[in-house]
Amino acid sequence: MMDGLIDARANAGWWYLDRHLADGRASWTCLQSEEGDLSYGDLADLAGRVANVLVEAGLRMEDRALLVLPDSPLLVATILGAMRVGAVPVALSPRLNAIDYAYVAADCRPRVAVVAPEYIDALVASSRNSGYPSVIFSTSSGEPPTSRPTHVSRGHGVDGVDGARVVPLDPLLETASAECPVAPTSKDDMAIIQYTSGSTGTPKGVVHLHRGLLALPGGFGRTLDLSPPDLCFSVVKISFGYGMGNSMFFPLAAGAGSFLHPGTADPSTVIDVVQRFRPSVFFGVPSLYAALLSLAESTIAETFASVRLCVSAGEFLTDSVRDSWRQRAGLQILDGLSSTECLHIFMTSRPRDPYGESAGDVVKGVEARLLDEGGQVVEPGEIGHLWVKSPANAARYWNKHDESMATMHGPWTRTGDQLLQDQAGFFQYVGRSDDIIEVGGMKVAPAEVEVALLQHPAVDQCAVVGTWEEGISMVVAYVCLADGHEGDQATTRTLHYHARQSLAGYKRPRQYRYVDALPTTSTGTLARFRLREAARQGADQT
Repeated sequence: MMDGLIDARANAGWWYLDRHLADGRASWTCLQSEEGDLSYGDLADLAGRVANVLVEAGLRMEDRALLVLPDSPLLVATILGAMRVGAVPVALSPRLNAIDYAYVAADCRPRVAVVAPEYIDALVASSRNSGYPSVIFSTSSGEPPTSRPTHVSRGHGVDGVDGARVVPLDPLLETASAECPVAPTSKDDMAIIQYTSGSTGTPKGVVHLHRGLLALPGGFGRTLDLSPPDLCFSVVKISFGYGMGNSMFFPLAAGAGSFLHPGTADPSTVIDVVQRFRPSVFFGVPSLYAALLSLAESTIAETFASVRLCVSAGEFLTDSVRDSWRQRAGLQILDGLSSTECLHIFMTSRPRDPYGESAGDVVKGVEARLLDEGGQVVEPGEIGHLWVKSPANAARYWNKHDESMATMHGPWTRTGDQLLQDQAGFFQYVGRSDDIIEVGGMKVAPAEVEVALLQHPAVDQCAVVGTWEEGISMVVAYVCLADGHEGDQATTRTLHYHARQSLAGYKRPRQYRYVDALPTTSTGTLARFRLREAARQGADQT
């Protein structure tokens, strides 16, 4: 299809859903959950009903629709239903707080919101302040915790002093028509907005176009090599870029299925789901793989017998976790590097020999280059800032021109990661650009220090940041201790000695600060910026 052509088939919603119906796959299983199975035809029916309800409320082309729902067939149908009419779904994590919801609502100005009942009050309060959203659909069929009219308002903005109108969604879906034509779009129209997890501070709305969603399966999707018999299970939720690709775009692109779990995927829950539903492709994060290894001492291979492929992204995967998983589960973990700005994984590990693997290489259709501070390509073996050229890259940040100009340069996106490339062309991850610590003019990668500390039996988890004290830059380690160890001077002396055995002098932590848990973002990844703030304030020193 030619770029710029306005056509329903340029709408990514058509390609991911209606294409299967047109090709005779309406009866194929699409989504599985504890509530039962949905076929592609069932999903199309639900998406059409949702779309008609949203249109009746006044949702139009390019309007934003804010979604705060657990992973469920309704969430998938609402995303596809909004895209179906040319609107722009904005899915947020149910783990955020009222301040976060208010910030995003004021930022992206959604005309409507579809939320689980426990989030209604936060969105109503937001609408009183910003005027957005003007209509809130509650997924509860009972009385929501705020007053509401008996009809859907077409109004925009604040409804008097009471804020948005709140309307129960379930009765409207029961009577709505499932017939809803796909809106013709251009590939360059907005398709979705995904908010960053806030790992570096305030979340930013990342604008993805229909062309990016259509290009995604040709990248990492080819690495997954999904087919209709596959069933995907992702512990990362659909409200995040990694999870949306795992549970929606990749399986829907291949005519495969996805299992949706609405709650927190703790290790015991994951084991239960995998044993009962037998997924073939599993998407996790490094901390979960480590937790599974510690929980399932002898049954890990049996539990994951149905799984042919494991994927990890979101944070640094240590060699010890990857190697232990290979030995115990008999499965290779594809360790991916991803960003919301690039939609999903753009670089992944590859097996190189029976005893090791590369840190990564770009997936099909993606180009990468490492540049120094002056914008020049660095030599092999030198650390550089990663720039990625991908057809799935975002167009811009929503309402943030300066940040867009700093990150998106033509077809290239500055990911905020630092890597080096070996002579064979394979990449090695060093760390986030903001995370790199300068000590005496030398660069320290937190991941290298963390890997060394994790070799000590007293260290269960750790994170390393840099700070200044009396004009001197130094490395600070935040440590969660393993059971049976105390955060006292004796442990600190032991860790200092351990670091001397494996790290150069300038890389060794000058201070150890013991904490019960490391701060995380709503995706469960490390919020290192919070530790930097604590280090600057001198908090929790031992």
